[in-house]
Amino acid sequence: MNEVIRPVRSPVLALRGLCVFPKMTAHFDVERKKSVRAIEEAMRGGQRIFLIAQRDVQQAEPDFDGLCAVGTMAVIKQMLKLPGGVTRILVEGQHRGAVAERLPANGYLCAAVKELPDSGYNRNSPKTEALLREALGLFGQFVELSPRAVQEALSEVFGATDPSYVADFIAHHATFHYLEKQKALDELHPVKRLSLVTKLLAKEVEVLQLQHEISEKVQESVNQGQRDYYLREQLHVIHEELGDGEGDDEIEQYRTGVTELHLAPEIEEKLLKEVSRLAKQPSGSAEASLLRNYLDTCLELPWNTMTKERLDLRTARRILDEDHFGLETVKK
Repeated sequence: MNEVIRPVRSPVLALRGLCVFPKMTAHFDVERKKSVRAIEEAMRGGQRIFLIAQRDVQQAEPDFDGLCAVGTMAVIKQMLKLPGGVTRILVEGQHRGAVAERLPANGYLCAAVKELPDSGYNRNSPKTEALLREALGLFGQFVELSPRAVQEALSEVFGATDPSYVADFIAHHATFHYLEKQKALDELHPVKRLSLVTKLLAKEVEVLQLQHEISEKVQESVNQGQRDYYLREQLHVIHEELGDGEGDDEIEQYRTGVTELHLAPEIEEKLLKEVSRLAKQPSGSAEASLLRNYLDTCLELPWNTMTKERLDLRTARRILDEDHFGLETVKK
């Protein structure tokens, strides 16, 4: 004959955006006066308190109608009063529960809470074993990808064979939305609960993998940009130390001067090659001076400039006689 579990009286603490699972520990801050009052009553009566999530996190003072159907009976392990009226508590979940009756209380929520035990299932079935392995494998991937420090959690769960415990453990530590966690808390069949958590975890792992890939690409781009920036800065400092900090501007002026002449391809290629040679030379070297003279001379030549010729011998004789005395043989 099954033993009848009677509801027990307990203060009720409404949780905002948080779910606590059986056999799991959690710490959080409490600030609402009604919630602080419930904690104080729990500390006076055996430290047991019923934790239940509110449906709407925006609701400032939820009543029973604003709470979810299933919560967790817990024990307060530690309580610390902080400045500003904030109370920090550490709790450990015991079992699932639901409000059987709303009880009157002065300044806090109180209820008769009935325990909700797990429903029966076949623990040794191949389906249960396969589901356990899949859930634990996905949780291992989640731990590798998650920025949260849950490495220590692996040793606690990987040796477990109880689907109820594994499902609650994963749901408690995973980064699901609290309403998705609440669905796992509502499910009383351990295998169905583990199946639900596995599906949620597979989706979460996929999201984390995409997030990780995006983060790596962004970091790679940032690192390459920083590397290029530092190299350019180092090169700039080296040029300044060697006294040829203006060399880059000079080389660019030569390149621009060559391209603006619109020379034949083979001539332009030759001059640009000489410009590149100049860029590699120390600014004060003899070869650099020679290359500068050569390039200056080439750039001053009247490339692509044509004048109209006048084939008039009398005019040529007059100009030569005016400009040069004697030299008759040369003039002829």
